[in-house]
Amino acid sequence: MMTDLPSRLSRHLAVSGCLVTDALLPPPRSISSNAVARVQLVRRSLCSLLVMLTFVGMLALCPQAFADSATITVTNTAGESDPAAELPRVFTLSGTASVPEYAYVKYRGPGGAPCAPNAHEDSGSILWVFPGEKVEGTFSLKTVMTWKEPGTFMFCIWLSPENNEYGEREIVTPITQVITFRSPRGTISATVNPLIPAPGQQATVTVTGSSEAPEKVFAKIRTAGGAPCAPTYEADTGSDLIEGQNVNGSFSEQTTTTQSKAGTYLICLWLASSGSDTSPIAGPQPETFTVASPPPPPPPSPPCIVPTFSSRMHLSTVERRIRTAHCAVGRVIYVRSRHVRKGMVVHLGSAPGTHLASDARITIVVSSGNPRRHRHRR
Repeated sequence: MMTDLPSRLSRHLAVSGCLVTDALLPPPRSISSNAVARVQLVRRSLCSLLVMLTFVGMLALCPQAFADSATITVTNTAGESDPAAELPRVFTLSGTASVPEYAYVKYRGPGGAPCAPNAHEDSGSILWVFPGEKVEGTFSLKTVMTWKEPGTFMFCIWLSPENNEYGEREIVTPITQVITFRSPRGTISATVNPLIPAPGQQATVTVTGSSEAPEKVFAKIRTAGGAPCAPTYEADTGSDLIEGQNVNGSFSEQTTTTQSKAGTYLICLWLASSGSDTSPIAGPQPETFTVASPPPPPPPSPPCIVPTFSSRMHLSTVERRIRTAHCAVGRVIYVRSRHVRKGMVVHLGSAPGTHLASDARITIVVSSGNPRRHRHRR
């Protein structure tokens, strides 16, 4: 009704102004046509001036119908628009009020009824950071607060001339605004050391990541191959590894696990506000690792069995026999022999058929030929 008043009153006064002009300048009876045209031009100019003055007067009498505005902005510490839940943000209520008024703000989920004509009748929750703040002219009210949960919300703003219970009941045109608050950002992952532990061997699990807001780290472990990680920590069937360690910013948490059987295991990770949080900021994140038995030891090396030989065998032949018998050639000693030709083997350091450790060294005695015969002088 208030917005219709200026237009109705303007039309009424404009018509009245033109009638006044007609009374001041009655139609001439005995003047020339040029004089009649000049009189009509003056009449139209006066009529237009009265209409303009009437409109300006209506603006002065009913400014609320033309000038009131308000909006809410949510910014980070850098002044950038970034509505985010669980993080401190600067809430600014700004706008213009043509006369001293009081701001009332409520919020609720969208999709229902539009904002009510006054704060008292609206079903939303009161935004207590702006509890009936007085505003006039161009205004900007700032406060720091942390929005509790992510999602989309409808804000209803009323600028009322009263700052009391009746101000909340004053019928004014509500201002509607929709703001979507994002979830905090975060990452989470895990590594296992050693990379492939053996059954019964203790392994260290290191969980790392980052969290934009204060959150909790959760981790469970179970045999892989079944259901994927559950949406929440409490709903997963695995065994506990980390039960809600508080973190904020970059983090690194360690725990240990020992699995008695070989196989593939699944670690499930969550970065959430609680064990029942269905909207974790990171996760459920799966990480797998393998528990494997160590490879069997290599078979024992065959023993060295000292080979047989004859005095007619050359050194090179005996050396080949020694190596074939899984022995190694040791020292080679040359001695003079009257019975074994030069270069032939006289005997070995160990008796043929003797069992020694693999690659045991065998000494070889080789003939250097007959000893010199000494001539006796007469």
